[in-house]
Amino acid sequence: MASTRFTVQNIDHLYIDSAIQNMNQQTVKGFNHLYQHIEEWRSYGQGLIEMMRMRGVEEEVITNIVSRTPKIVLPVLPQMTPINEGEAKKRKPPARKTDCELIQEMADAMTYCEANTPTIGQPMNQEYDLPTLQQVLTTAAKSLSCIERYQLINIYNVGQWLLLAREAFHSAKEAGRLVYRSNNFVEWVEERCAIKKTKAYDYMCFVERFANFPKVLNCQLPFEWFRTNGKRVAVYLQANAQAAAAWL
Repeated sequence: MASTRFTVQNIDHLYIDSAIQNMNQQTVKGFNHLYQHIEEWRSYGQGLIEMMRMRGVEEEVITNIVSRTPKIVLPVLPQMTPINEGEAKKRKPPARKTDCELIQEMADAMTYCEANTPTIGQPMNQEYDLPTLQQVLTTAAKSLSCIERYQLINIYNVGQWLLLAREAFHSAKEAGRLVYRSNNFVEWVEERCAIKKTKAYDYMCFVERFANFPKVLNCQLPFEWFRTNGKRVAVYLQANAQAAAAWL
């Protein structure tokens, strides 16, 4: 019986792209369980700290405990990006889309996906000190290195933590409780929390733009799309109540 030779040329690139995307999503879902356990551990630790404060434990003792908390280094999840090599040649840039077309693109991407389940919790309605916020952001940075493209809700939650940390940073600087070489918050975040300055700025902007439009977080478009179009979309929704109603 003659054997059939199997070659890469026989595989349609659309099949390869679909397989890669499926592999990425399945891997992300597996890692989500790990990140959820990390988030539960962090919440448990925060609960213990709050209980110690309620029982009158000295703040110096609590700060010492927080500083000695072991840091968890999460593995970075490599992901493959599907590309069509046959169309990789330089092409003319696409025509600029209208605001309505961008909104429709978001609406078309509103499909349920298990990988969109949040793994980075949002802040609770309480005050956080800067060391606690630093620990939260350091852990979140590792998580986002794996899931950023797929989970807007996690990026939004990290943006909320960053806004709290920015306020705590400036308060600590003004009160003389923090010794740092500059008053630039994003420099401190990059050095102490391993979140690049540009990303920290993007995440905070994302929260400020879409805080009033929570359904945007269910969109399955990658965050890179919002880096490019987020400002235009937010301005359009703020100026058009009828269009904004679908995203409240």
